[in-house]
Amino acid sequence: MRTLLSKAAQNPQQLIIGLCVFMVVASGAAMQNVASTALAVMFILSLFYVRDWVVAWQSLEMAEKMVFIGFALYTLTALLSWMNASDTDEFVKQFGRYLRFTLIIPVYLVMRLKNIDVSRYLLAGVVLSGFVYLGFALNNLYLKPGQPAAGHYHHITFGDGAMLSVGVMSVMLLMPIKQPVYRFIIGLSLLCALYAAFMSQARGAWIVLPVYLLVFFGYNMASRQSALLKLLITAAVMAALVVLTPAGNIIEKRYTEAVTEVNQFFSGENIDTSIGHRLAMWSIAYDVWKEHPVIGSGLGDFDEDMVRYQRRGEYPEAVVYGSTHNIFVQAMVGTGVAGFLAMGFGLVIAPLLLFYRNKACHKPYATMGMLVIASYIIFGLSESWILRAPVISIYITYVIALSSILMNKKPGSLV
Repeated sequence: MRTLLSKAAQNPQQLIIGLCVFMVVASGAAMQNVASTALAVMFILSLFYVRDWVVAWQSLEMAEKMVFIGFALYTLTALLSWMNASDTDEFVKQFGRYLRFTLIIPVYLVMRLKNIDVSRYLLAGVVLSGFVYLGFALNNLYLKPGQPAAGHYHHITFGDGAMLSVGVMSVMLLMPIKQPVYRFIIGLSLLCALYAAFMSQARGAWIVLPVYLLVFFGYNMASRQSALLKLLITAAVMAALVVLTPAGNIIEKRYTEAVTEVNQFFSGENIDTSIGHRLAMWSIAYDVWKEHPVIGSGLGDFDEDMVRYQRRGEYPEAVVYGSTHNIFVQAMVGTGVAGFLAMGFGLVIAPLLLFYRNKACHKPYATMGMLVIASYIIFGLSESWILRAPVISIYITYVIALSSILMNKKPGSLV
């Protein structure tokens, strides 16, 4: 305890930012306002070093700069869409989500300036998250049997957070761990998070699971027998989890519903379904985008545009939403080609390149980073997470935490 207090006194910035990272990854998708508060605290801390921002920026490597230039451009394209926006209140509300990508930049500059190491906080938060998400899922199962586990947020947000923890912990299990009890705790937490993700009934979160299995298998191909054994054991445990718990019935039900809804939409039999509404929205969004292809129709206007097209007879049965439930379609309709390209570069390509280029010396953390980006791409196929504040906060927290770990640590170090 004295050692911890001594280190905290020597580097209070590391303690503050580390605890914020810990709270976001541990409970950001389940507990209300945790992620937003943590980001606010980190940003306020960064303001005390505003005079050092330029020096810190100049010290960054090009790969780091590209990530944050991409973040800034993404925010800028959202601002440009204001030229076509008609609902000012909704624009301001949505723009606040985009602004988070720019406000996180000075936080990262302080992390690099002060050589802040958040690796232990990040890993500890991820391990705790499995038990946190399970607690919320069981409470939901008790209070609302059959309903999606949701925590204090939407069940999709909850499912994404839980499944993301599964992916990160799957990489942690492949890291060299001296104490077997730690490996047991990580594995137990992983199963807890996996169960919570199943109970969320968020299909977008389930889709990413095969990617985690592939990474889990391919990570350690140099020892093929060991990797195969780990994969088989993991698959067996997951199968038991599905067969012996209510998660199995939920997965089967949701899969059957999805197949039926797709068939009904394309046959014209029924579009008044979850997937039917999504497909109808994407069709309308394409028509709206053609009106403003460069900078989009403006943030917060999609619901009005959808009503306008429905009055013309285009999918009048579809439920009107303020988002398209797809990040790529959302970017095109709201911010046009400019926003779509900025999102692709800033949120996907640039971070992937940074993590990939550092995988030789920092394989575990680099793999975690690439897994996070891949997860968010897949999540985005069926939901507009770029408009969900807690999901955005978790994304940018993982990006800055893993990037700083990669760039601050010496080659070969793990924890």
